[in-house]
Amino acid sequence: MNTPSVRKILVLNFLETGEPDNAVVHFDGIEFQVNERKIGWDFSLAFFHIQECESEFDAIVLSGIREKAVFGQKEVMHRPTRELIRYTERVPVYTGVELVALFGSWTLRRLMHEEPHFFKRKKVLFHTAFFSPFTEALSDSNAVIQSADALFIFGLPTLLRNEQQVVRFFRMVSPMLSSQLMEGNHIFSGWMRNHRRKWLSKWIADCDVFVTYNALLGQIDDPEAFE
Repeated sequence: MNTPSVRKILVLNFLETGEPDNAVVHFDGIEFQVNERKIGWDFSLAFFHIQECESEFDAIVLSGIREKAVFGQKEVMHRPTRELIRYTERVPVYTGVELVALFGSWTLRRLMHEEPHFFKRKKVLFHTAFFSPFTEALSDSNAVIQSADALFIFGLPTLLRNEQQVVRFFRMVSPMLSSQLMEGNHIFSGWMRNHRRKWLSKWIADCDVFVTYNALLGQIDDPEAFE
């Protein structure tokens, strides 16, 4: 029996804190040994891990952050994330959103080809529209785009109910999205987490489609929201 090739992957999870996790995944004859470190919204700690571990891993994945926020034709670079990606040349650094976009876009295109009217006039709620690669495609399908970005980013219980509101809010907060202020740990305060869960569960119950990421689902503690 041939010994499978081994690839070691370091995942830095910016949306959770806790003990490290390890997993092994086999795909196409390759064994992927995944070490996940839950560092919270701590960019200094991310730089430390990359510096300490870059020689031990074949790739590094930044989970829960994105190099840029995009909506429509406007995009804003997130400097702290860009600096992390460019910090080392010894090992490739990716964001989890890039991997989601690769597989998610294929799935979405296939669904829209087979059922072109699936999203028409449906309320599509994005956990964060600014950091999702699917907003443009769903907007083109005549879906009603809604966004919880005000809640996700600032803890404000304000639902952006249509594309026009999302555009106006994006223009207003663009300078902040690209600044070092986005490194703040205020996003993970206990009060804000509970506050966000309450409002997000309410909005989910009123939408037709909810678009999120696995790392963000920890903010939802009410399974009935998905019924």
